[in-house]
Amino acid sequence: MQETYFAPPERTAIQDIQKFTSSITSHPDFLLIAEKMPEPFVLLDKHRQIVFANRAFLNLLNLESPELIQGLRVGEAVGCLRAKVMEAGCGTSEYCATCGAVNAILTGLKGTENQQECRIILADGVTSLDLEVKASPMNGNGSQMVLFFVKDVSDKKRRSALDRIFFHDILNTAGGLKGVFDVLSFTTPEEKDELLKMGAGISETLLDEILAQKDLSAAENNELSVSKTEIDSLELLQQVYGVYSKHPVSRNKSLKLDPHTVSIKIQSDKTLLKRVLGNLVKNALEASKTGDVVTLGALKVKGEITYWVHNPAFIPRNIQLQIFQRSFSTKGSGRGLGTYSINLLTTKYLGGRVTFVSDENTGTIFRIILPV
Repeated sequence: MQETYFAPPERTAIQDIQKFTSSITSHPDFLLIAEKMPEPFVLLDKHRQIVFANRAFLNLLNLESPELIQGLRVGEAVGCLRAKVMEAGCGTSEYCATCGAVNAILTGLKGTENQQECRIILADGVTSLDLEVKASPMNGNGSQMVLFFVKDVSDKKRRSALDRIFFHDILNTAGGLKGVFDVLSFTTPEEKDELLKMGAGISETLLDEILAQKDLSAAENNELSVSKTEIDSLELLQQVYGVYSKHPVSRNKSLKLDPHTVSIKIQSDKTLLKRVLGNLVKNALEASKTGDVVTLGALKVKGEITYWVHNPAFIPRNIQLQIFQRSFSTKGSGRGLGTYSINLLTTKYLGGRVTFVSDENTGTIFRIILPV
């Protein structure tokens, strides 16, 4: 069985770590300096294991005793979901190749200081952290070690996303609405009716974008209320299809509803489910090329219903490994809420799960699986 896909799997025996920790903490000057430093940091040995953690780092994790994380790797101490993928732990899974923390530490162990951003999904599968990390090399215990500094920038990333949404997406939509009304006075009665219909559609899009961000903020703060009602699975998809078949993102592309989509009654929150499915469809259309066809449908398997969205585009493996991370995006800086919000709302509030597969020959399918 393969032990690692990325970083070396070897570990230092916990007795050796405890012995070295005792030797460095016996120096009062070291402890005085370390505990007065406001920046959270840990000292890592050559196998990336924690030898010492200062009080600021323990506070970051809401821990009282450093012994609770002694000998662990950073991802294991923080509670990273990917740290449990491989038996050898943090740094050894395929996902870890894209981790800023592991890459910074490995560079530091080679003798070069390195600073990176790090996105972590916690063990619950939905909570995300955005960190700025820095690895500074140092010699200790007769081998290369690393001082690893951590700064939580999750709030900064959230504000950046809000700025992008309100100052880019929503302003663009509002600008389109203003443009419609600017030309109303210069049009014929027939053209005026068409423009009013267009303005109504843009207004609905604008309102939905604002409400979507409101729901996401409430969801992250554990303040989102769920109201389950009976929903017809086919009718809901028809509504999503109706919105996005006329949406600007579908220009020069085709959106199709699978004819075999099941029509069954399910219990769920209609607004949240519609928002999740709309996000899936929008993402698929944005990823598609001119002339591509995006298909959506639903099928029932035992006691569950699976909503699916297919598009012919392939997601490269390095991007697949980072999907669902809060601030990761292929669309540029400040983006990255699409798949994250889909996973958060589905897993935490709709009681379901999200999966996807992507293949160069068949394209990409995202699935939302919910109890009926």
